[in-house]
Amino acid sequence: MKKTMHPLKSDHCYAVLDINGMAKKNSPGISGFFFRDTRHLSSYGWNMEGFDLIHSLEGSTGLVQFWSQFANHEQQLLIRREIRLRPDGFDDEIKLQNSGAKTRHFVPGLEFDGDFADVFELRGTRRNIPKNPVRSSRRDNEFQFSYEAGDGVRSKTLIHIKGALPGRKIEVSPGQTHNILVCARFSSSITPRNAREPKIRWASLESKDKKPEGPPLAQARLDIETLAISTRSGTCISAGIPNFVAMFGRDSLITAWFLLREAPELARGVLKFLALHQGQKNDEFHDEQRGKILHEFREGELSRMGELPFGPYFGSVDATPLFLRVLWDYIETSGDTNLAIELEDNWRSALEWMEMQRDQTGFLRYRGAVDGKGLINKCWKDSDDSMSYGDGSLGRGALAIVEVQGYASAAFAAGAYLNRVAGGSEEKSERLMELCHSTMEAIERHFWMEREQTYALALDREGRKLDVVSSNPGHLLWAGAVRKDRVKPLVERMFRQDLWSGWGLRTLASTERRYNPLSYHNGSVWPHDTALFGAGLYRYRQLKSFSLVREALGDLAAAQHDLRLPELVGGYGRDSGIPPLPYVESCRPQAWSAASLIYMLHPHGAKSPTPMDMATA
Repeated sequence: MKKTMHPLKSDHCYAVLDINGMAKKNSPGISGFFFRDTRHLSSYGWNMEGFDLIHSLEGSTGLVQFWSQFANHEQQLLIRREIRLRPDGFDDEIKLQNSGAKTRHFVPGLEFDGDFADVFELRGTRRNIPKNPVRSSRRDNEFQFSYEAGDGVRSKTLIHIKGALPGRKIEVSPGQTHNILVCARFSSSITPRNAREPKIRWASLESKDKKPEGPPLAQARLDIETLAISTRSGTCISAGIPNFVAMFGRDSLITAWFLLREAPELARGVLKFLALHQGQKNDEFHDEQRGKILHEFREGELSRMGELPFGPYFGSVDATPLFLRVLWDYIETSGDTNLAIELEDNWRSALEWMEMQRDQTGFLRYRGAVDGKGLINKCWKDSDDSMSYGDGSLGRGALAIVEVQGYASAAFAAGAYLNRVAGGSEEKSERLMELCHSTMEAIERHFWMEREQTYALALDREGRKLDVVSSNPGHLLWAGAVRKDRVKPLVERMFRQDLWSGWGLRTLASTERRYNPLSYHNGSVWPHDTALFGAGLYRYRQLKSFSLVREALGDLAAAQHDLRLPELVGGYGRDSGIPPLPYVESCRPQAWSAASLIYMLHPHGAKSPTPMDMATA
């Protein structure tokens, strides 16, 4: 696939540049330089007319290019350009080298502009609140753009040019070089002081007997390091470039779980961040309740001022049980019981939220946004058309999604474990285990579809099954919530040709009415979704099947032009003659996709027994 953009990132600063390493005016899609959900430079680009881009080297934080001017069968001028992102901006260095025998002239043409747009505006959201003017000023070779948002938050972009001024001719003598340096710095009054650089420590790379690893795995590690962000709680992980350079509940927790063996400190940072921002009150606009774990945490103007509900937004039914599950597995993997004590108020509050939210059947449900500004579906398949019946009609209202119930059963078991670690009463742990068991029994009773030998996607308010074959039951295996006699038939069903594409699991079977191989959630293949299925196979010791999943995801990464697992690909069969086509709007890199590959090559299972083992012991 032809590369169409260069994503670069350093902490909370990132850039989306075109194939020439520029952010041109009126570029399609999201482009420019961003800092904390705000675009600081809407355009930035050199005029390279008369030069050809002959070589380019891209890294996660920088880009090196070589531009050449040819005439009469020889090079006249060579430009080496290196742009390097920093946590607070970037440096862009131009080195002009005269290769010929005559003096050459170069007129640097550099255009840039700032708009301080909220990232959601660039994704199509119309703002209703007025936008204040962007102010610009210049003093010699220093340029400044400044903006004060409606809530008083001040943002600034300062650009300093050394070695040239735009539009002024430069002479370069034969064999000589001339350097131009552009230093751009971004600042915001919401930026915390003394922020630490995010660091990822890889266990296997620090081992004395570390082994060589292939390019896809090295790329996956680099993607995780790129997407890491610094917070008051330690190193955390953003979800993906260009749309999701922010902390999420579900995405960050699943990414951290995949990396428990390889980078356990990441899970600690994520858990502490989510605990710090846990719901404290009832707020319908932000979908907040006491004890609930957030869905996403945005810092842009529209979210801060209440135009959008995302700063923070709690529209996720699954982040709270995932918080408990990941905390349990983190402690089991790392032995860090102190975190259970430190976060005791948080995990107890999360358990209280779950108990309060359970319906009469014992399930966690969600209600879609009623104001049109939040999410309709509040599970991982959160597109508006992802929940359907077998006849193709959409499920609406208070839905109970199958994998969420599996997460809930694991969360109650996690609560029992955490309660014991914290010295709570055995009576409390036993009651939580009863909730775990009753949830699993209810899953079997209400979701199992005997004819299809799998579990329904969801239940509507009346208990009617959304009776389609989907990838979601694979998450039940990961949660440890599948009855042992169901494992073999379920796994066989998951590998049937209508669901297993050869590259991974289709989100919706190809035999279903709403199947479309390049839809967001109705037939595409998501690597993290397939990897959670793989983790469930590993947990239930279905090791041959696990190896099939590992091989498929490894092959999928190797088939990509950049050797990374994308957010999602088309659900076309591997033997169809159609390659794993990209979804046009997908993120590259994407955190839980990168983490999926690392997990599959360094698998781990919870040391603790599955909830089903605990139920039948």
